[in-house]
Amino acid sequence: MNVVKMTVAAVFAASFALNAENLLKADSFSKENGWNVFINKPVAEIGATVKFDGGKAVINLPATTENKQHFIQVYAPLELVQGKSYKMTFTADSTKEGNIHISYLLSKAPYTSYANGNVKLAVGSKDYEITLTPKADSKGGYDSPRSIRFMTGALAESTITLSKVVIEEVPAK
Repeated sequence: MNVVKMTVAAVFAASFALNAENLLKADSFSKENGWNVFINKPVAEIGATVKFDGGKAVINLPATTENKQHFIQVYAPLELVQGKSYKMTFTADSTKEGNIHISYLLSKAPYTSYANGNVKLAVGSKDYEITLTPKADSKGGYDSPRSIRFMTGALAESTITLSKVVIEEVPAK
């Protein structure tokens, strides 16, 4: 009996995984796929760059102690349902260990954050996963337009290459 239950559960999980839909336009980074870049002016002036190359976002961060997470952002428009959970997976190849910040937020002033978390990158190429559950702000607001953002500005003196980004709804239990 246990074997049958486990087999049915495995088949269901496999069929869901095959039918899961990436809520982004594509799993690669490019302007054509809706990805944009924000670099704070003082950080850009000392050499910070982000380029889209072969479906990857290549982020070069200068040597400075004044970098803050939000100073360098790679972002795309995305509308998620408040209260549902979403799994975000991506590959990062980093020359330095450290945290990046993932934020789902309002894409206009006051840039209210609806879900966020930190991901600790290791040196080298590795796959990462984070679960986000958007919530209303303290006043009950959940305005649009919204976007998903990789905030990488705090990881100075490094190069981070992002690829294979997928965001899927987590099925309700």
